[in-house]
Amino acid sequence: MALACALLAVLVANGRPIGATRPTERAAASLAGEGDLDLDEYPEVEDPFARTVGDHRVSIYPVLSAVLATPVFLAARAAFLLDETGTALCGKWAASLFTAVAAAVLFLLIGRRHPHAEAATAAALFALGTSM
Repeated sequence: MALACALLAVLVANGRPIGATRPTERAAASLAGEGDLDLDEYPEVEDPFARTVGDHRVSIYPVLSAVLATPVFLAARAAFLLDETGTALCGKWAASLFTAVAAAVLFLLIGRRHPHAEAATAAALFALGTSM
């Protein structure tokens, strides 16, 4: 738990949004705000990151990350607007939270067969040294 909290703090420390998560952020914000996963209300997400299906624009990425991130967006919506800055902040927090949890799980799995110092190093390298 301590490792996950420390990694979460490091991951959000720079405060910069993650540009690559823009379509997923917008899909999660749409689910939190309107109850759907379309990107109709976000014209700034353009091709090749969105496509038209029927009458709606949707992300090209699978929706599982957006669905899992929605609780973060719902909690944040109670505190501030999900405008450009708020959505970027929520996306940063959700991605950082997912990465910290994944690193903690990796630590637990490696720690079953290797010393905890090695497991912590592997988890930190995974969280901070990859594109996770």
